[in-house]
Amino acid sequence: MAERVLLDEGPVPARAASGTPRPGELSAALGARLAARGWRLPSVGDIGGRGRTVDLVVFNPDADAARSVAVTLAPVDPDADPPALPDPVDVAPGTRVAIPLDDAVAAAAGDAVVLADGPVVVERVVRAADGRRVSAQAAIPMASGAVTLDTGS
Repeated sequence: MAERVLLDEGPVPARAASGTPRPGELSAALGARLAARGWRLPSVGDIGGRGRTVDLVVFNPDADAARSVAVTLAPVDPDADPPALPDPVDVAPGTRVAIPLDDAVAAAAGDAVVLADGPVVVERVVRAADGRRVSAQAAIPMASGAVTLDTGS
């Protein structure tokens, strides 16, 4: 099983119990064994506080073909106008792009759905207002168009 390890090299926080600022923080998450054309992120904006940013990170595992990616966002309040949608992006072969959602868009968004014209891998990374990483979460692949990634083992 693949995994992802993230080192937070943002500003050193001064909130350590000992009074000594802590160095960067390390977090780990399971990696993906599947790529899919569609991914769902439930409650995309529920983590963090004021001033946070939410990045939807899209990786294209294909070695040859670029992928076009679009994001749809459902509003938290069904009677509210839908949140502003990020522009569609192209992801070059073997690369990743981060699609940022600012605090207002993330707060108004319920679920996010990422759709691509070929298999991709998607996760969410949330950062606090000071730029430090708060969390990383894999998205949920939609069964239609899902393929198993070659992990080399």
